[in-house]
Amino acid sequence: YIKGEDWHAINDVLDTPLYFPLENKATLLRTLVDYELDVGPSSLYRLNGFRTLSINVTPPKNIPLSSFIEDLKVQISPI
Repeated sequence: YIKGEDWHAINDVLDTPLYFPLENKATLLRTLVDYELDVGPSSLYRLNGFRTLSINVTPPKNIPLSSFIEDLKVQISPI
């Protein structure tokens, strides 16, 4: 789960820059994902009383899952 401070719209989430050290470049989350806007959630998920946002991520085939997850955590932890 990612906890955001002031995310008021999905565009704020999609404009989150992610840095990939193996490629030595940063890219916006929106360039890496497919997304679909909908009317609204059928249910709200909460973690310690806070609403949550779920993101499904598929790592590139050439990067081990464990290192991809660690890199992703480092990139999103400041958010």
